[in-house]
Amino acid sequence: MAVVIIFIIIISNSSSSSSSCSL
Repeated sequence: MAVVIIFIIIISNSSSSSSSCSL
């Protein structure tokens, strides 16, 4: 289950790396 969450986070960062500054 956690692997799916990590996978989504990686895709979100790769698609919008400029918005990852809030992380």
